[in-house]
Amino acid sequence: MLAVLAALFLFSGSKLFAWVAVLPALLAGLLLYAAIHALLAGGTPRTTIVLKEEPLRRGVSTSVRIRQAGPVSFQSFRANLICERIERTRGAKSRLVTYPYQINFFDAGPLTVSRLHVEEVDAELTVPSEGDPSCETPHLKIRWRIEIWGKVDGAADFMRPFAIEVL
Repeated sequence: MLAVLAALFLFSGSKLFAWVAVLPALLAGLLLYAAIHALLAGGTPRTTIVLKEEPLRRGVSTSVRIRQAGPVSFQSFRANLICERIERTRGAKSRLVTYPYQINFFDAGPLTVSRLHVEEVDAELTVPSEGDPSCETPHLKIRWRIEIWGKVDGAADFMRPFAIEVL
């Protein structure tokens, strides 16, 4: 509809009105693409993780079991440990978000999980000893998570976050 209005304004000689109609149409197209991508990514079977011990301790290694249900075929399948630090200044609404640690601790090349099968892979994870422990105060939040990233053959790629606590 907006594209038709843009064409009418363009052919009438009003380029300003044409751009005013085209920009919302482009935004609507982008939102439609994002919605379709989310629906396709949501169709990928469930991924879960199991930690050998919780909460995690800084400087100590622990094993992580990643379970991926099928059917799915991955070009790549990886796991990252992420630390997010959110600092809010006193009296201000602004905040500073940094990621002091982004560590890839598991990376698999092509991986295929057949129908009605669950693939289990084990990985070793060490939280950096110099990292900050999880905390949440009015002015500082430190959050840790494990992100599972999948690049799927013939479907939408995905990222699944799993919040963890670090002492």
